[in-house]
Amino acid sequence: MVQILRRIQLVLDTIVERVGQLGGWILFAAVAVVFLNTINRYAFEFSPVWVQELEWHLLAGCIALGLAFAWHHRDHIAVDVFSQYYSPKARQWMEFLVAVVIAIPVSIFIIKITLPYVGRSFDMMEGSPNPGGLPYRWIPRSFVVVGFALLLLEGIATAIRSGLAIFADDESPDRSNSDQG
Repeated sequence: MVQILRRIQLVLDTIVERVGQLGGWILFAAVAVVFLNTINRYAFEFSPVWVQELEWHLLAGCIALGLAFAWHHRDHIAVDVFSQYYSPKARQWMEFLVAVVIAIPVSIFIIKITLPYVGRSFDMMEGSPNPGGLPYRWIPRSFVVVGFALLLLEGIATAIRSGLAIFADDESPDRSNSDQG
């Protein structure tokens, strides 16, 4: 059973890792678009609405795809003021409880309430209300669903990793995938 759970954790970690890397490339694209748009605006006094909207859409994608990646790599904001004094077992319990009590239920809830919203946007092929804006507004709206789905996957992976460390007396949970990059 432990091997099956570790395999599931590895698959989930790999998904989060790969999608997080994609988020990094989207961040690169967002920086490039902002840079070029700034040059365009100040050098040529020209800045199309669709380019400004593209900046926000790319940033939304980057953030949505990067949240779970940051959690996986422990680059998220944590309350280390207290946890630095915890034993390794207590830290594992905290990770387990945060995943099971907060991350997984909140992710499921937000996905559940956001899916119809994205669906309506898709059904009506909602576009930008601004003249010259981007069509298909459902794409950036779907980043909310994708981002929380990735948080859900990372929550499950963290629960498995921490649970194995707690219940299998393994003080060093396998995070070897998080050292790749």
